[in-house]
Amino acid sequence: MKKLPHLRSKRPLFLTATIADQKFIFVFDESKGTGKGYDTLIADANRDGNLTNEKIYRAKPVEDYSNFYAVRLTLKIDGDVVPYALSVDLDTNWLDDSGSGKRAWFCSLNHVGYYTGKVKMGQQEVRVVAMDYNSNGRYDDGIQMSGGTPIPGTLLFFQRKDKDPFEWFSGFIAIRKSNRIAHDNKFYELRMQPSGRTISLMPFSTPMGTIHASYPQCRILLTSETADFVLDSSDGEFKVPVGVYQFTRMAQNAPLLAAGMNEPPFEQARCLLNGL
Repeated sequence: MKKLPHLRSKRPLFLTATIADQKFIFVFDESKGTGKGYDTLIADANRDGNLTNEKIYRAKPVEDYSNFYAVRLTLKIDGDVVPYALSVDLDTNWLDDSGSGKRAWFCSLNHVGYYTGKVKMGQQEVRVVAMDYNSNGRYDDGIQMSGGTPIPGTLLFFQRKDKDPFEWFSGFIAIRKSNRIAHDNKFYELRMQPSGRTISLMPFSTPMGTIHASYPQCRILLTSETADFVLDSSDGEFKVPVGVYQFTRMAQNAPLLAAGMNEPPFEQARCLLNGL
């Protein structure tokens, strides 16, 4: 840290966070004096160590909780210089359950921006939205396990159709090591630039298998180590690349659901598909 502005609190809080392998320093101050609540945040957005020329973010503390929204940083990712925005939460919590009465400050950083654009899929231009779900600054990272729970790195949302009877079940795509996706029952290989600025989709051909469903008009979501497929059928039959998938979700046609029928309670199951 080279330069700090004048701080009003005698106990300012300092946080160092690593985003996209770059370290950023955040300083929390109390503009009304010590003990009056941390209502000021200054971030070393360009990582030059000088916080005297950085933007000051304000919050209205509620007891020991403060939220600073759209805190802007600048990231350098594989040669790209890109903007990045965070929602910063500051809060206190108990250190343990032993009844010691000791509390400590905790801070969470969550990305609040996204990229949106259009990609060519077959003869269509399709709108796509990309979100950095785990807030690590990269858009090419895959799913990681945390305490046995899969945490996506990047989520992609594709606009399916102008008038989609399954609009409420659009599904999302979590980037994996070698991601394959489906759109309008056509299959593509997906590559995402680390900075999130570009995405490429290449059609691929492979031996196909068939899944038969109990409902004539439905949508299913299949996942595997390298694929996320949201597929539609009007006759209960789905053509998919041969492989091992996790059957994650199924939806019937929208009019039945609108009339009050709940989604059928399918358990997750593995389905081995044989080429035909």
